[in-house]
Amino acid sequence: MTVVQARIQPVEDISRLIWNAVANKRPIEARYHKRHRLFCPHRLGRNRAGQLRVLCYQYGGQSESGLQPADSPANWRCLVLEELSQVKFREDAWRTAPNHSRPASCVVDPDIDAEDIRRAIRKTGSEAVAAAEAAQSVCAMSQWSSDYAARGARGEPRGRNPGDGLGADSPRWPTRAEGEKRFRSLTRNP
Repeated sequence: MTVVQARIQPVEDISRLIWNAVANKRPIEARYHKRHRLFCPHRLGRNRAGQLRVLCYQYGGQSESGLQPADSPANWRCLVLEELSQVKFREDAWRTAPNHSRPASCVVDPDIDAEDIRRAIRKTGSEAVAAAEAAQSVCAMSQWSSDYAARGARGEPRGRNPGDGLGADSPRWPTRAEGEKRFRSLTRNP
């Protein structure tokens, strides 16, 4: 018997990836119901029962019902977030189709919607501003006050406590774990 080591993505990581994909209009590659799928997520949130769902346009891979030709409104899918695995970004073009038929039943309480991002871009008049705002809310730039100091040891930059813990030197990870509650509040009220 051989042991297979598999990397499991926590639901929180998958949710962040999907949120970023919606905010930045980036296609996703993932496995869903044991099938390889390529899709563009348009809305992330909860259905009437409070379960996490993703409204997306599937443009490639496999599907239980089969895929229609490109730009067909029949390729809209409502996916259960917890059933996605091996989620990663793709460098393909963003795809969509008119008349998605599932928004009312798929996601009734959206955390983020690609249409809302587009409206925010038009409102501010700058894609760069909208992208910066989306990135700020995703990365949770707020820090605990204990992570800041008026001045550390000589040579330390102002505003950084030289003794902050794990991840302090890594720009990828916040100094403090924000937790699911903070993540939800940021995604619902960016």
